[in-house]
Amino acid sequence: MSSHDWRSEYRAATEAPHPAARERVWRAMQAPRRPRATLVLALAGCAAAAAVALVLWPREESLEVQHEGFAYVSSSARLEREGATLTLRSGRLVVSAWQTPVTVKAGARTVVVDSAIAALEVAGEQVSITPVEGVLVIDGERRVARGGVGSADVERLRSLESADAPVLRADADAERATVEQRWDDASRALSVVAGSRSLKAEAALLKRGELELRHQKQPARALSSFDEGDARFPGGTLGPERALSALEATVALAQWPEAVRRADAFLSRFPWSERADEVRAVKASALHAQGLLEEACALAASLSRPPSFAANCAK
Repeated sequence: MSSHDWRSEYRAATEAPHPAARERVWRAMQAPRRPRATLVLALAGCAAAAAVALVLWPREESLEVQHEGFAYVSSSARLEREGATLTLRSGRLVVSAWQTPVTVKAGARTVVVDSAIAALEVAGEQVSITPVEGVLVIDGERRVARGGVGSADVERLRSLESADAPVLRADADAERATVEQRWDDASRALSVVAGSRSLKAEAALLKRGELELRHQKQPARALSSFDEGDARFPGGTLGPERALSALEATVALAQWPEAVRRADAFLSRFPWSERADEVRAVKASALHAQGLLEEACALAASLSRPPSFAANCAK
C-alpha cells in the first residue's frame, strides 16, 4: 500500500466523529429545548391557576335575582351564593325574604333575614346593616325595622318580589309580635294582612279585633274590626266566632240594647251553636242591666246555668 493510500484511508477513518463525541453533540443539541418546555408548562400552570381563581373568587358586579321565596339586588358587589346563604365580600346588597329564610355573611357579621327586607354594605372592614322592613336577627340579636328607609335598589328589589310577599311577611311579623306580646306591632302587621285580598284577610280581621279587645283594651276599635269582617265576608267561615267576639265587645262597652240585638242576631243565624246558652245568658244579663227584670228573669229561668242575678228573681 502506498503512502498516499494509507493517508486517504486515515483521513476517511478520522473524519467520522467518535461515538462519544456524537453523544455529546446530540445532548447539546437537545439541551436548549428544555427551558422552552418548562416555560410553556409554567405559563399553562399560571393560566390554569388564574382560571381557578376566577371561578372561586367572585367577580365584582351588579345582579338582580329572584328565587323561590326570596330575592336580592347587589350593586358593585363581590358576592357568593350557596342555596339561601349569601356571602358579601364587598359592595351593597339588598335582600327580601318572604317564604325562605336567608342567611347573609358580611364581614364578621351574620344576618338572618326571615320574612323581612335588609340592606347590607361592606367597605373594607366596615359593615353596615339596615333593617328595611320586618325583623332581622344580627349575630343572634333581634333588630326591628323602624321604617322610612327607601332607595333605588330597595324599589328594584320590591319589583322582584312575589305578589303575596308583603302579606306573608306581615303575617309572620304579626305572629312573632303576638308571641312576644308586642301588641301595637302585632296590630299594625295584622292590618296589612287584613287590608289585602289574601285568603288570610278574614282571619287577620278577627285576630286584630280580639287583640284590640283583650290586650289593647279598646272595645270600640275591636267592634269596628268585627263589623268590617261581617261586611267583607258575610258568608265567611269565621262568622260565628266573629259574632261572639262582637257581642263581648258590646258588653265591654256597656251597650246593653245593642248586646240584646246582637244576641238575638246570633241565635237567629246560628241556632245550632253549642254556645247558644251562653249567648242567652248574655242577653238575660243585658236585659237585667236595662232594668227589664221580668224579661231577664224569665230568660234566666230557662237556662241550665243562669246568671248570678237570677238568685234574686221571684220564684
